[in-house]
Amino acid sequence: WLLVTNRVGRPKPATLPGTGQILTHSAWGRVTGFFPDTDFSAPAVTNERRRIAQDLHDEVGSQLVNVLATLNPSAPEQQDVALALEQCLLDLKIMVDSIESTEGSVIDALGRLRYRVQHALDKMGIRMVWMVDVDGPLLNVSGEKAQQVLRISQECLANVMRHAHASVVEVICRHLPESDFLLLEVYDNGCDIASHAAGRPHGKNLGGLRRRADKLGGQLQIATKQLQGALIQLLVSLHRSEKKG
Repeated sequence: WLLVTNRVGRPKPATLPGTGQILTHSAWGRVTGFFPDTDFSAPAVTNERRRIAQDLHDEVGSQLVNVLATLNPSAPEQQDVALALEQCLLDLKIMVDSIESTEGSVIDALGRLRYRVQHALDKMGIRMVWMVDVDGPLLNVSGEKAQQVLRISQECLANVMRHAHASVVEVICRHLPESDFLLLEVYDNGCDIASHAAGRPHGKNLGGLRRRADKLGGQLQIATKQLQGALIQLLVSLHRSEKKG
């Protein structure tokens, strides 16, 4: 009523900073991010992702490190706790990497994973054999598909570190040209797959691998190899790979 009777001034229309351009409702939506990504909203989304990643690294990461520092790894009753916390810290670092780097290929994502897990494997006396394509069609596998392959690889390696009692783990990721499939294999020479599944109630971690494979539309096989260790194999069709961006 005050506006209708001109008792107060009408608010000035919102403008785009630095341009003087009047923002319509749709343009305002683009700036604030309530509409799909645009030239206006994309930088804001990117900056927010980086802020979240930095907060996770600085706050949660530092707290985990502080708790680890209070434990005595040589004390049997604290070894399991220390291992669990180290795995949480590793998961956090990989999560931060994923938040900060969403545009790279599956080769880039697996390279960061290798960098993160190498020290932990060395510390546990587990030798890692790494056979991942560094070029070719896998360079076109990015986005959500790359992140799911990364998570499956991460969970496989976490299972090895937590439950397998292995001395060697092999990670293979390559393109199969005859079928245009991505092949991921993680094999360890530790205890058999039944013992892996027994590491958590009802093999919950293996169920998580299957759910991720389903999201990819992929085929997941879990088996023993030469009656020893565990072999986890993932096949994903690249017929609809992210070649279009």
